[in-house]
Amino acid sequence: MSGLLFLPTAQELKQEAQASRVEAHKKRQVMARLRQEEMTRRRAQEALARTKREKIASEARLRRLKSVKRTGGGFVVRFDHTKK
Repeated sequence: MSGLLFLPTAQELKQEAQASRVEAHKKRQVMARLRQEEMTRRRAQEALARTKREKIASEARLRRLKSVKRTGGGFVVRFDHTKK
């Protein structure tokens, strides 16, 4: 038996080809899912960074508004909240 060559039949070749196609399809599906997850993560990080920037800008705007007090007669007094 050691001198004999094993040649696959046509049906076995078809089965191997089908199995390799299925495996390749599964790999493509996994890669597509990973790509989609990466895009979702990136969009979430960008949205979080945008929200943080907007919050900082809003707080700065509110600080500026609070630092000016109207005294009447059109006069305003500026003061700094950080100093005591």
